[in-house]
Amino acid sequence: MRAPLATVMVALVAAGVAWAEMGGVEFTRVRDVFLVPVEVNGVGPYPFILDLGIGDAVINTDVAEYLKLETSSATTVANETGEPVRAFVAPVDLVRLGEQALPLAKALVMDLAGFSQRLGMDVAGIMPGWFPGKELTLDFEQNRAILSDWVSGALHAAPGQLNVRMRVDEGPPTVHGLVNSKHLRAFVLDTTFAAVVGMPEAALRELGILREATPRLVVEPGPDDAPEPLGHTQIRLESLRVGAANIGDPVCTVLESGAQARIGLGFLQHFRVTFLMDKDVGVLSLEPRRTAVLRDPPIVGYGLSLAQYQDGLWRVCVAKGSPASRAGIASGDRIAAINGESMRDQPYAELAARLTAGDGDEIELGLRQRGDQGRTVRLAAKPLL
Repeated sequence: MRAPLATVMVALVAAGVAWAEMGGVEFTRVRDVFLVPVEVNGVGPYPFILDLGIGDAVINTDVAEYLKLETSSATTVANETGEPVRAFVAPVDLVRLGEQALPLAKALVMDLAGFSQRLGMDVAGIMPGWFPGKELTLDFEQNRAILSDWVSGALHAAPGQLNVRMRVDEGPPTVHGLVNSKHLRAFVLDTTFAAVVGMPEAALRELGILREATPRLVVEPGPDDAPEPLGHTQIRLESLRVGAANIGDPVCTVLESGAQARIGLGFLQHFRVTFLMDKDVGVLSLEPRRTAVLRDPPIVGYGLSLAQYQDGLWRVCVAKGSPASRAGIASGDRIAAINGESMRDQPYAELAARLTAGDGDEIELGLRQRGDQGRTVRLAAKPLL
């Protein structure tokens, strides 16, 4: 079911207590973001999305009202879909991540309801992912985030540690990556982007990587009221190297031509990642989780991905030419049952796990389609890209 804010808070309180003794807090991964327990003015912890790309903390309007924050001047910011919306500035006395007090004196207050539909749970706010003079470590094996003071000039020296220079003076942290062993490009580090890498369509065509004959996975457009996925098309690169860290056959999301190229969680999750950032110095420190050669596996499945939680059911996106598409499932249809079991009020993780499949696996889906007509289909998974 969609997790209410109070339930998530209880879980994060327990996690925060356990990890505080180890110098960090446990994060919860949901879809293309992860959430960390944050206290505001001594209340919480609340689930906040961690986002390296923002400079100001954001607090959901209902949480701000509960905390009795006094809002003042209004400003215009982009919401989760990039549309301009109004936000209000509110002072905050104390913001904490675990044992660390964050140098935040104000926050933006705005409606974050869009995240509730995309994640299937309430979100209390968004926290910046870096602060001058701090270092942030993300341990994807233990699902742990550790924020601590950085002693200027100090670098980790664990066996196999890979250190890469980051640019931190203009917007989100940026690193250089080598595409297909010959194209050097700047990439934003994006902790709210699920894929390994994303590149603008114009750049991919300019480099000769995206051609008419290039194999691709394309998402069918949905109804007008359905959210647009970030990148309708995915292709594969030969390789992506960041410093000495290399991944073969990475899946690349094709972004709009004006978008910034980005490296996401699909790359970072292979490492114990530390971001060391000061006002004019930044280092990305990567400690490989395993010694095996990194390679992005084939995409196998039914051609369905979860798009939006609405009225207790999840709407889907459908890949062209996939088993789901050939069975007549359309983007925007809702999954009502899987193998005869109701999926009403089920969380994202439950459906995502059930839709994960190997070649030849079968599944029976109960669907609610346009006009709320019911239908049952049976699908067999196959390689998609």
